[in-house]
Amino acid sequence: MSTLSLSIDPAKFKKYGLKKRQVNNAVKAAIATMAVQWHAKFLPLHFDESAYERYGYTRRKGSGMAPGQKGYASSYVGRKRKRIGHNRPLVYSGEGRSMALASPKIRGTSKEARVVLPSKFNFRHPKSQISMRDEITRILPEESRVLLDIGRARFRQLLQQPPQET
Repeated sequence: MSTLSLSIDPAKFKKYGLKKRQVNNAVKAAIATMAVQWHAKFLPLHFDESAYERYGYTRRKGSGMAPGQKGYASSYVGRKRKRIGHNRPLVYSGEGRSMALASPKIRGTSKEARVVLPSKFNFRHPKSQISMRDEITRILPEESRVLLDIGRARFRQLLQQPPQET
């Protein structure tokens, strides 16, 4: 996933009587919430046909050709349309898509959260310019603004709760 940060300095919250651990736990939970929301709201958009333009994916062979044009039938897009019936990005059999959209696996610390995606998106032909891992993890500026708003709201909500005894 492209990096989003929720930079919070725990020392600034000391004057409000908040402990460093409480602030760090709130940051960790807020970042995890951001990752879950990215998985739910924005990851499915990466598999729509509009994602080629929306995220600026590398053009596949045959993507600029008309279906009747010479060479289209033997191109990647032509073969895929004929065999599968669509031209969705990052989807051929649909196995990687279904694995990616299954319940999210989130790994996180107080600095970052990672959405664990299937290893299918790591494979790359040595002569290809296409990096599926880079494509599936792109975040648009408007998406990052939405995610940061969600993270800040969750952070504020967690700090307003009374501290739990451990």
